[in-house]
Amino acid sequence: MDWIWLIGCLLISYLLGSIPFGFLTALLVSGVDIRTQGSGNIGATNVGRVIGWKWFFVVLVFDFLKGFGPALVVPWLLNPEQLPGLSAATIAVMAGVSAMAGHLWPIYLHFRGGKGVGTGLGVVVALSVYSSWWPVAAAVLTFIILVALTRYISLASIVGAFVYGGLQLALMDDLFQAENWGIVLLCLFGPVLVLWRHRQNVVRLWEGTESKIGKKTSNPASAG
Repeated sequence: MDWIWLIGCLLISYLLGSIPFGFLTALLVSGVDIRTQGSGNIGATNVGRVIGWKWFFVVLVFDFLKGFGPALVVPWLLNPEQLPGLSAATIAVMAGVSAMAGHLWPIYLHFRGGKGVGTGLGVVVALSVYSSWWPVAAAVLTFIILVALTRYISLASIVGAFVYGGLQLALMDDLFQAENWGIVLLCLFGPVLVLWRHRQNVVRLWEGTESKIGKKTSNPASAG
């Protein structure tokens, strides 16, 4: 029965993660389909470029909560002692990853979603209950500094993800204990997933055509 509850919680986490706040915000505020504007991405960055940067922060908060909520709440709803091989931290990772999967591949929008940075941030903040919060702080600080210096959100997101993963692994004393395998896998593969979702941005960064914050671009494809 506990495994059934776990599967149900993961499914609900996915469905919550699938709620396309960027798409809904752009539609309600400006009446536009964000998928046809700018980069076509439904994430906070493209929303900010298309309808105004204050809406970037609105979408970012909601995307953050999509990851934070499931990762924080699901372990409290279940009893890890009744789920052999799964610790509370691992259950939190599973719920958070399910929410991220919903954001990346939302069932409501034919599996065409965002890039997972805001939702992923919510997940790792929730995971600081079970691990060090220093990597989260370092990643956020890295993001802020890089955005301030370069004005590239994509670059800051990628570097921030790798900073979090690397520092979290470096600071874990019990890296190879069974209860931490979820966090370890997230740290190893999460940054790679962020990089993959930003692969087109990486190409534009290399070519010097990536759009910066606060700068209008004549190339819509470089907008997010």
